[in-house]
Amino acid sequence: MTRNRFMISVVLLSVAALLTFFTVQAKGANPVENLLTKMNSSLVEFSYTFSTKGNMNIKGEGNAVVQGDSFFVDGNGMEIFCDGKSRWTVDRYSKEAIIEDVSRTGEDFLTNPAAFLSSLDKVFGAPAMSKGTFGGKSSDVATFLPKGKSNVVSMKMYFRGDELSGAEITLADGSVTEFTVSGMKFSPIDKERSFSFDEKGVDSSWVVTDLR
Repeated sequence: MTRNRFMISVVLLSVAALLTFFTVQAKGANPVENLLTKMNSSLVEFSYTFSTKGNMNIKGEGNAVVQGDSFFVDGNGMEIFCDGKSRWTVDRYSKEAIIEDVSRTGEDFLTNPAAFLSSLDKVFGAPAMSKGTFGGKSSDVATFLPKGKSNVVSMKMYFRGDELSGAEITLADGSVTEFTVSGMKFSPIDKERSFSFDEKGVDSSWVVTDLR
């Protein structure tokens, strides 16, 4: 699990960037407001691809399901289950898992993005809207800047009409993660849907690190 820790962080970064729009109260930005309105009453599913350039160049892809402050991500051999209280990062192949309490405070975006998500409205100001390009196509760009000290320098979200097409995150170490979003689907909220990891299959052959 340790050798894959950076990859896990990149996957979570992608989820965090998408969820930014679900928690930050954006004013005067129609694409953002429209997405927020849909998210407030929906279960959302989407696929994404990403690439990171910096000290390490990484590419990957994944799928995610989001509902409120809960989500499930399946990408690059890792599964991440978050029920809003606990987060399980699971590698079924190596039979390893890390459990974390997402309510713990902390400003480390890479190691505790779920906790970071819950306070995004405190970390980022309202986005500045502009015109730009993404994937070679004209797009509306929402740029978020942190209000204070953060390891995120900037976050840009790209829209074509009301459709979110991608994002770009720049960190203080100079690394840039760009990802594209596809197949975003909105469904009615499913109160019976579980975002918790089923621990029944975890036996003594697993290595479980519980950080709660």
